[in-house]
Amino acid sequence: MSINKYSFRKRLLSAPALKKCNSDKSPSVLTRSALRYVLFNPTSTGTASHVRKLVRKVAQPMINYGDFLCKTNKNYDSLWIVFEDSISNLVISPLFRNNSENTNEISTFLAVLEELKASIIPAIIGLNSMVSAVISLKGMESSITRASSLIELESKAFVGLLNKSVSTLDRIVLIGKTQIPVLIEV
Repeated sequence: MSINKYSFRKRLLSAPALKKCNSDKSPSVLTRSALRYVLFNPTSTGTASHVRKLVRKVAQPMINYGDFLCKTNKNYDSLWIVFEDSISNLVISPLFRNNSENTNEISTFLAVLEELKASIIPAIIGLNSMVSAVISLKGMESSITRASSLIELESKAFVGLLNKSVSTLDRIVLIGKTQIPVLIEV
């Protein structure tokens, strides 16, 4: 049986999850449900090689994202160490100790650090849900499994860095509050 690749694409794009897709240039819109539709629909006219090609097109942006996360994690970690050292030195400096002239500015600064910490927590929750979604893609096809594993590994590493950031901010705010006994509530 001869398969016309254009009729296969038309059939794939008629899948419920791809109603709005009309471009070969956006493979990331192919979702798991759309691929399952093609793979498990008994009336599907797609061959295994066509499906594998589509899955590989989906896997490539995932691999690119995993590589991006890897580079970003390294950069974030090195920059956070510099930030942590700078802020720690500032908080234990004489500028922070019992300086009644700067009390309002220091309390505002500590409040901003607490807001930064509060904004990191939803990001951690979002990343954890993304990791769960990526894990569910494993086993579909080898290229998707590799891409999913890479994203899972790097996302978990980033969550670890964010948790480290939260604990650092907690520590800095606590030290800052103890340096200024005048401040009761930030």
